[in-house]
Amino acid sequence: LRSSRRSVPPASPSTSRSRLVLRRLAAVFPFSGFPLSGLPLFGLLLPALLLPATRLEAWGGNGVLVGDYPVAGESFVFCLDRSCSMGWGPPLDEMKSLVSASLADLEPTQSFSLVMFGDSSTIYSTTLLPATAANVGQATTWLNAITPSGATAMGPALVQSISIAQQGVDPAIVVIADGAPNAPGPVDTFDMAAAANINNVPIHTVRLISVFDTLAINFLQALAAAHGGQWIDLTVPPPAAPFIRGDANDDGILNLADPILILQVGFGLAGPAICEAAHDANADGDVTAIADAITLLGFLFLDGFPPPAAPYPDCGLPLPLPVDPIPCEGGSCP
Repeated sequence: LRSSRRSVPPASPSTSRSRLVLRRLAAVFPFSGFPLSGLPLFGLLLPALLLPATRLEAWGGNGVLVGDYPVAGESFVFCLDRSCSMGWGPPLDEMKSLVSASLADLEPTQSFSLVMFGDSSTIYSTTLLPATAANVGQATTWLNAITPSGATAMGPALVQSISIAQQGVDPAIVVIADGAPNAPGPVDTFDMAAAANINNVPIHTVRLISVFDTLAINFLQALAAAHGGQWIDLTVPPPAAPFIRGDANDDGILNLADPILILQVGFGLAGPAICEAAHDANADGDVTAIADAITLLGFLFLDGFPPPAAPYPDCGLPLPLPVDPIPCEGGSCP
C-alpha cells in the first residue's frame, strides 16, 4: 500500500477520522431532528464507516498526498521538470505516476494547474481549475503525453506557478525536478522566486526515488526552506513515530471504529493505514486484519480480556524488533 517514504513527520491533520465519520453520517442522515438516541451505536456507525475511504481520507487531513506524504492546501500548482535528463531512466515516468495519483486524490472543491519546464514553460491552464473528475482526467492525459526536452529553465516556470497559485484559496506549489536549474542557474532562479512570491505561497519540493544529483537536492531543500514549504525526500525511510496501539483511526480513543477500520484496510476498502503499527493490536509483528480486529473487539466488549500491548493507553514508540518491524510513519501523537 505504501508507494513512498517520508523524510520528516507530516503536519498534524486538520480533519480527524472522527470528523470524516460525522461527515459521512450527515450524508446518510441529512435531515435534522433524527432520533439518534433511539438507534444502537453500532447500527448508526456501520453505514458511514464501511464506505471505502480515499487515500486522503485515510490520512484524515485537507490537502493533497504526494506519494504518501500529506501537503496542506486547497489550491495546488504542480511545477514539473520535463528537461532532457528526465528521460534518462525512470524519473519522468516516476513523476507522471506520482502527480497522477496526487490529482486523483483532490476533491472537486479543490483546484489545480500544471506547469512544465524544459527550455521554456508549458502551462496546462493559466487559471486554477476545479478538481472535477473530467478536469483531472484531461489533465492526466495531458501530463502522460509529455516527453523530455530541453534544459532546466525552472525560474520562469516558478514565477508563472506563483502567479497562478496566488489566484486560489490556501494555495501551495509542488516542485518536482531531477536536477538544479541551469537556464538560468540556481542563484538567479532562487532570486526570481523570491521576487515573485510576495504573498508567501508555500513551495514544497520533492526528491524522486531515482534522483541522486547532490546539487539538485541542495537547491530543492533550500528552495522549500526559503518559502515555508516541505522538503519531501521519497528515498529516505522515515523515523519512528509515537502511536497508540489499537488506535487505528488515530483519534486518540480506542473504540468500535478502530477494529472496523482495521478490517477495512485489511480487505482493501480503505487505506493506506495512518500508522501500520497501530493496526497490530495483538503485537505479533504482523498486521492481520481479522486477528487484530478480534483482539480489539475482545478487549472492548469481553470482561477480563487483556488490553493491547504497549504503547497503550498512552502514546509511545514502537517496541523493539521483532514486535514492530514496520514503524509508525505518522499520526497525531506528539
